[in-house]
Amino acid sequence: MRQSFQAFRYSFLGLCFLAIIIVVAGCTESLTPISIIENGNTTFQVTDADDGDASPVECLDWVAGLLPVEKAATGTFVTKWVAGGEKGPRGVAVDNEGNVYAVVIDSYNGGWAERHGVQKFDANGALLAQWDTSGNNYHPSGGMYGYNSHIALDHEGNVFVVDVVEEGRRPDTTLKYSMKKFNANGTLLTQWGIRPLTEGFGVDSAGNVYVADQDFTTTGGGSPDADLWHRIVKYDNNGAFLGKFTTLWDQRDGIFYPVGLAVDSTNTDNVYVADKDRHSIGRIMKFDANGKFLMTLLPPIVNGETPILSGVTTNLWGNVYAVDNGHNRIYKFDSNGKFVTWWGSKGSGDGQFNNPTGVAVDDFGNVYVADSGNSRIQKFCGGL
Repeated sequence: MRQSFQAFRYSFLGLCFLAIIIVVAGCTESLTPISIIENGNTTFQVTDADDGDASPVECLDWVAGLLPVEKAATGTFVTKWVAGGEKGPRGVAVDNEGNVYAVVIDSYNGGWAERHGVQKFDANGALLAQWDTSGNNYHPSGGMYGYNSHIALDHEGNVFVVDVVEEGRRPDTTLKYSMKKFNANGTLLTQWGIRPLTEGFGVDSAGNVYVADQDFTTTGGGSPDADLWHRIVKYDNNGAFLGKFTTLWDQRDGIFYPVGLAVDSTNTDNVYVADKDRHSIGRIMKFDANGKFLMTLLPPIVNGETPILSGVTTNLWGNVYAVDNGHNRIYKFDSNGKFVTWWGSKGSGDGQFNNPTGVAVDDFGNVYVADSGNSRIQKFCGGL
């Protein structure tokens, strides 16, 4: 669907098609009744947005049934649902059909160990599938150790996550890092070794995978030409090394400390890196697909608080959204890099966050936030 939108979204027939799809989506996007879904050792509660209010929030309207216009302001709360175990969701992504995927964290063996997995929901929070990153059912013992905060999808709906496996017996253990590619139902398709401290990755229109590497060391798998600077490493869809780009961290356009990455795969394949400079100021750096620096997007300093970013994404219209997990905000920029607005505050109410760590946008402009501290995903109107 996303590739079809890209090919003819500005044609008359394309706009008609978009109008039909969005209107149908708007009519069917009612708020789900409260329900309980039990799987294994964890109970997931899917709640509606307004305690049974049957009136859905409509984010978009149409001029003459053809041209989309904003009906609700950017940041308008739509709905929410519980995701993950006791530590909530971390990364979030959306496929071409509007299904939402989240990297989630659960604990076992008395809480000393963690298991990371993937949960798949529809656009209103109904749980469709789940698996751990070893490729097994999410709940049996085993699976992933370590820390995993990111997830990405390609245009075919394949799911990419990082798996960190502890090998050996404590205290003499080592960690093995790998990128794993699953299909939409959790079947492991392939995997390859990567360097430690991978902080964000994205997939371009050709299926190539860009990985933000914030590790200073020269060890690890994946790249045959390690260097001492943070960089972006590029692989094909099955893990073959294609290249890297970086600049010295003391230059103005250098990658200093990457914490998230997104690829604008519906438009130009530009790469956006959520980063912080040597003064710990959050920023978003924009590169073309070959690593040429294009611009820096700077979130505002609100109430004297310097942005602390953890994730970034783009939508169909080229807008950019970033997560400030330090101050519980979402920032929006237009396709030219101009700051537009922000929303959010600390708390557990609708539209509030507690350490949000990931953000994703669907083809209808809806924004999904992994609100990890509140163990839920929230959905908002994202605007055009």
